[in-house]
Parts: sequence; structure tokens; C-alpha cells
Amino acid sequence: MNGKKLGSVVLIVFFFMTGFLAVNNAIAGPGGHGGFGDPVFGLLHRLDLNDAQKTIVAGVLKNYVGQLQSAVTQLATDRATLSKDILSQAAGNQITNDASQVAKDQGVLIQLRSTIMSAIIVQLTPTLSTDQQTILQTIQSKLGKNITARMDMRFAHLNQWIANHSQ
Repeated sequence: MNGKKLGSVVLIVFFFMTGFLAVNNAIAGPGGHGGFGDPVFGLLHRLDLNDAQKTIVAGVLKNYVGQLQSAVTQLATDRATLSKDILSQAAGNQITNDASQVAKDQGVLIQLRSTIMSAIIVQLTPTLSTDQQTILQTIQSKLGKNITARMDMRFAHLNQWIANHSQ
């Protein structure tokens, strides 16, 4: 693979990952993540759940933890394969296939996390106090409002790095 194709693939993967992380961070709220780097745990932390509510969440998570662990492991494995192939300058079609698999894995994980979050919210909502409902409504109203600003900030950093290291 020539350097131009490899560079293009690396940039595509970089921009895809940057976009994915920006959306994840936008959902997570201030601080960019919750426990375990996941916006679900960030939301639950911000709601300051009582013990009975935590039991509800634990029940939902217990139903999905095997699937979640499998999906995360598969994504990590396929990301490692992609990185190894890029670093070993594998054929372009191999890198393209690897990148496609990573994208597929991320789609599976996003869908699973959405299913888990939906199940948690459905079961938790009837037990939320007035203050917790207000927090949840505030979070809902802020979703998506900071995505553009975060992306602009990331690209400003990227552009600065490029400017500092360009000839």
C-alpha cells in the first residue's frame, strides 16, 4: 500500500473515531463520561439514585452484562487488528475490511447500549423523585446542543497540531 492510501485510511478512521467519541461525550454531559467512561453511568451518577433505584438498574444491567462484555471485547479485538494491520502496512483492502468490521462492532455496541439505557429509563422513571425528574429533563434538553462546539474544539486542536508540524 502506498503512503497516500495508507494516510487516507488513517484519516478516515481518525475522523470516524473522533465523531464517535464526540457524540459519546456529548451524551455524557459535563466531564465527558460517567463511570467506566460510559454516558449511561454518567447519567445515573447525576441522578443520585437511592438504593432501591440502584437495585432496579442492577437488575437491568445483569440481563445485559454478558452481551455488553462480548460486544466490547469484540470491538477491542477488532480495533487491535486494525491497528496492527495499519502499522504493518497491510494491503489496502485488508485495512478497509478491518475498518468496516470496527464500524460494524461499534454499531452493535451503540445499539446494545441504547437498548440497555432504554430499559433502565423505562423501569426507573416511575420511581424518580421530583428532583430526579427535573435533572433528567434538564439532561434531555441539553442533548445535542454541545456537539458542534466539541467537534469544533477537536478540529481546532487537530488544525493547530498540523500547523505546528507542517513544513
